Formats: sequence, C-alpha cells, structure tokens
Amino acid sequence: TVEKANFKGIVSLCPIAASESTHVHLVVVTGTGVRLYYTTFALNGTVNQRPSQLTLLHVRLPPGFAANATTYKPTKVHKALYSSGTGILCANENNEADRIWSMSSDQYPYHPSLAESHAVRCVDGYVWALADVTPPLWCSALNPPTQQGTRPPLLVTQHQQSPRKLVLLSANGADIVTFLRPVDQLQHLLQECGGAEGAAVKDFFAAMTPTQAAATALILACDPQQTPP
Repeated sequence: TVEKANFKGIVSLCPIAASESTHVHLVVVTGTGVRLYYTTFALNGTVNQRPSQLTLLHVRLPPGFAANATTYKPTKVHKALYSSGTGILCANENNEADRIWSMSSDQYPYHPSLAESHAVRCVDGYVWALADVTPPLWCSALNPPTQQGTRPPLLVTQHQQSPRKLVLLSANGADIVTFLRPVDQLQHLLQECGGAEGAAVKDFFAAMTPTQAAATALILACDPQQTPP
C-alpha cells in the first residue's frame, strides 16, 4: 500500500506532444516523484476528438517503492521534466546539492510490460530550471510516423539520433547531462565486461527483441569512429 501523502504536492505539469502518444496527453509529477498519466479524451472515443475531460490513465511510482527495491526513494522533488519517454526529477535532499533522478523506457519500447531503467547523479547547487536540448533527427524523412501517427521510439532511430542532452541551471552555472542511447549502453557494457560473454551484456540483449538486439549490435559494429580491439 502506498501512502496518500505520496500523491500530494504537484511540482510539474508536463504536456505530451501528439507525436509521442495518441492517448496520453499530460504527465503530472508530485513532490515524491510519482508520475500521473492523464488523457483528455473519452476512453471510448476516437483519437481525433477534441479534448473534453481529464482522466487518469496510469500511475507510475519512482524507484525505491517496490517491495524488493535496493535503492532509496527520491524525496523533496522540486523540479521535474518529462520529455520523449524520459522523466527527470530534481530532489533537494540537502542545501548544498541536488540529486538528479532519470527514468527512461528507451531500451524497452517493445517490452510486454512497462519497464524502465533509472540513474542517479548529484549536481552542485539548487537547480533553478532544466530543459531538454537534444538535437532533432538529422534525417527525419527516413523515419515516417507509425500507424498511430507517433514517431518511432529511440531504439529504432538511434543510428540517426544524437544522445539526449539536458541542461540544468543553478547558481553554480549550467550542467549539461548526456543520456546514453541503447547503442552507447552496449558499448559501455562491452568495454566494462571485456567482451560479449559478460552477464550484463547478456542481460542487455535479453531485454530486447532479437531483431532490435541485432540492429543495435550492427550499429556499433559499423560505427566508423570505433576502433577495432
């Protein structure tokens, strides 16, 4: 059971572009990092109807709420951002630094159940503002919208998409945070494990469909900037 207090204190309202979802139109983030997903359509209506209501579709808890969680929970969230499937939480747990939580489903767009990865890092000072400054696809014409009218997930377009970048503005200046694409994660795991036989590499591929796993490996193998071992 989750305490009611976790759903109080709204810190951010994040509208969702039609190119990202045809049904989810707003993500509301609370002070404990809970994300509430809303639609403005009637549940039995069509996607082309005019907004007529605000209906809760889904509640997603931040890391640390599961019974078997091995990480702590975010607290005192004061800024949040949702952009292209990635959620960012800025938590001021002490007066000297903010703890930045990132939650992303980029690696799991075709997972049978909702899944996402998360990471935590600290930045000096209290974050005043944050923004996604990721460059657009260099050739979006090669990636037409899906049948639902939404853009393909990052797992499909990562060979054309630069890594996502986030700017955090505080009294100490601007921090630029770069998020790894699935192919970047694979490269990092291969380097850490010393090859493809590592358990972390096998888990990475197991989380994907065989087609997407092969495509991600092919992107890395064909990268002209990579040096052979």
